[in-house]
Amino acid sequence: MVSMVTGSLVNVALDPLFIYTFGWGIRGAAWATVAANSVTTLIMLRYLLSGRSTLKLRMSCVRFNNAIFREIAGVGLSTLIMNCSATVIQVLVI
Repeated sequence: MVSMVTGSLVNVALDPLFIYTFGWGIRGAAWATVAANSVTTLIMLRYLLSGRSTLKLRMSCVRFNNAIFREIAGVGLSTLIMNCSATVIQVLVI
């Protein structure tokens, strides 16, 4: 919760700075969002790697499972294709 609130506050603070002060417009809003998401990610990684979390991240526990991958791909592949198609259409229209 702390990471999400902090990320939102960073985004709210950086939006006017990047959009109006630097004159970046929509590009500034995008960079503010990227910066806020990066802050959220760093806070979460710090917490998860600190040892205080009940979830322990260990690379030795990460393994590839074909059956699980097929299930995930079966659900998510159509959405991925739709999003990619929408992106291509937007690029062509602009």
